[in-house]
Amino acid sequence: MSIKIGALEAPTWDTLDEWLNTPRPARCGELFTPAKPMWNADRMSGKKVNWQAAINCVPTDWQRWLHAALAYRMSELQQGTVGLNSSVLSRAASTGLNPLNADHLVDLRERFSGKEFSCLVGFMEFWQGLESLEMRPSSALIDAYKNVPRKKQGGSDPVLSLDPDKGPFNQVEQNALHQWLHEQFCHNNLDPERYLYVRLLMIYGQRGIQIRMLIFDDFIHCGRDYKIRIHWAKQRDDDSGFRAKSETFNIDEDLYKLVQSYMSGVNYLGRSATTMMAG
Repeated sequence: MSIKIGALEAPTWDTLDEWLNTPRPARCGELFTPAKPMWNADRMSGKKVNWQAAINCVPTDWQRWLHAALAYRMSELQQGTVGLNSSVLSRAASTGLNPLNADHLVDLRERFSGKEFSCLVGFMEFWQGLESLEMRPSSALIDAYKNVPRKKQGGSDPVLSLDPDKGPFNQVEQNALHQWLHEQFCHNNLDPERYLYVRLLMIYGQRGIQIRMLIFDDFIHCGRDYKIRIHWAKQRDDDSGFRAKSETFNIDEDLYKLVQSYMSGVNYLGRSATTMMAG
């Protein structure tokens, strides 16, 4: 087969059937005819494109234009990716979900994996950008797709997996760690520096470097309130320097008094820049 001029022209209502019956190049360089039942231009790909099942996900008057959009997609991406597009669309059709209906977006997200839904969003955005097609999704619909929150993968999300080696401690683990710290500190098995260091990390979740930047004057007593001044870690392209930017947080009275006791214990002599922690 050879490429005909019709394959390079934009289809219209009157010429769409002829356009779909005209051979055109796929991404792999081989020719395929959109109107043929299965697309398998890339013989090395293990996935054929079943467009017939895919286009049933939209109303009848939209089906030929979705068919054309998939054909355009074959010219842009590998056959395997277009095969995934068609698989997602065909499974949407089997469950009565219409990707052109904004009310179905949450159901579509729940029906498919994160990768599959992202593939659908990418295709819909591609279709909307095909100015050569007379029927395509609206910009408002594409914005709605982009605003749908993506599903989190519980197995790979460190918070949802509740794995303390990968993510933050849950409340029970934090309570147990706090109790253990308190007991070890009371039995003189834990240095005050380490006790304070872990307590502050647990409370504020800051980077270690931010805790190590603290000095005693960063603990503030103003009226009835007790506060801590935590400085920003150095940001990329930020030349403002060491301890240049900070934020202030509330702390409880007991922690403030603990810091004051520790300051007295190390014979703090009024040097406000004395580093509180080195490790």
